Amino acid sequence: MYQYDDYDHTIVQARVAQFRGQTERYLAGDVKLLVTEGNYLLLGTAPWWRIKPLLDLSVFLDVPREKLRARLMRRHAAEGLVTEERNREHIERVDLANYDLVLRSRGRADIAIDLLTES
Repeated sequence: MYQYDDYDHTIVQARVAQFRGQTERYLAGDVKLLVTEGNYLLLGTAPWWRIKPLLDLSVFLDVPREKLRARLMRRHAAEGLVTEERNREHIERVDLANYDLVLRSRGRADIAIDLLTES
């Protein structure tokens, strides 16, 4: 079983800070449209299977595996958290394992878009 470590905690805290203002505006009633983003929201397993019926529309954005690997390496390197070797190991062990899991939920989306970008 995967052990949540300091590396993961740092990444999660960065994302929480990034989106805190958006969540506060929604909860205050200032926003009428809520767009959610999450890797597991379309999974058909507990507890995630409960999310899909709550969504008016679901869109699956599919990025090729190798493109995702390269993006993750750049993002983790830019955050400067740990060594390139540690980033690579984490991406292979955690991020790409999650990618494989989430990709299986593509068929549950109302719309699937293949992102074929250069970056």
